[in-house]
Amino acid sequence: MVIIEIIFAIFSGISQLAQIVLVIVILRHKELRSGSFYILNVALACTDIGTILSHYLFQRFPQMGILIDEFYLHSGSHSVYAEICTNGFSFFKALQKYFLVAIGVNRFMAIVLPHIYEWWTPRNTVTVIFAVALISALPHAVIAFITRSYYMPNGNGGLQCLMDSTEVFAIHMDYMIYQPAFAAVVLLTMNAAIFVVLINNRKKIKASQQDNLKRHLVEIKLVLVVAVHVVLLLADCVVGIYTFLKMRPEMMMFIFIIQDVLCGCNPYLLLLFSSDIRRRVFGFMKAFKTHDTMMVATVSTIQTKPSHSR
Repeated sequence: MVIIEIIFAIFSGISQLAQIVLVIVILRHKELRSGSFYILNVALACTDIGTILSHYLFQRFPQMGILIDEFYLHSGSHSVYAEICTNGFSFFKALQKYFLVAIGVNRFMAIVLPHIYEWWTPRNTVTVIFAVALISALPHAVIAFITRSYYMPNGNGGLQCLMDSTEVFAIHMDYMIYQPAFAAVVLLTMNAAIFVVLINNRKKIKASQQDNLKRHLVEIKLVLVVAVHVVLLLADCVVGIYTFLKMRPEMMMFIFIIQDVLCGCNPYLLLLFSSDIRRRVFGFMKAFKTHDTMMVATVSTIQTKPSHSR
């Protein structure tokens, strides 16, 4: 099990670097950052990074007994680190699901309701992002105001985070368990409608002009990105409900694995299904490699240049 944890920790680390590259590439190119789908994926990437960082730094590491006295308990059991462990992580985790729903709505309107898809202007998309973030933050801010969080020994040489109020903590856990189920049901319903429309329009797509055909194929590929997230969300909620309702702590490893994959898969899905992203990411990596080679050559030239004594 330790080997599995190490493998997925490495995967998460590499994936967060891929998320950063994805954000840089989208924001650097006007044609990408002017598209609502890609801007929503920038928001999702930032949320994925926050989810993984809060999960590993303030949950997994304390559970493994890393730097307990030197860091996590340095300011006492009640600390900002414990708040991040509970409310911080749950905020990012919930926000991730809401952004996935927003992306699903975006694809739903593009294919099922194309006559109102023009509403997704860059300004409206940014407004949606901030509104979703605010709505997601409110319940966690209220919980943090009502009760404090703290670390306590987990019996295995590590720490776990809890809340002073067991009733509030129970509500907090129920929200974390069932909110992914809500997101999965909404996304599954919208994806089903999208695929019905795509299947019904398959003859029109085949008979359409070349430009329209390419556009339809792009829409299908972007829908597949959402579909993979639907599968992962369903797995997340099913395993989560089973683990906590049946009190099966040995299943926590599978929750961690699903969480790592859910937070790390999006850059690879976009690379696989979006030619626009793929072309610009490869161009970015090539330019970065060329710049790095030039820097190395410049440093080598300076180091080997003979010095002239007076």
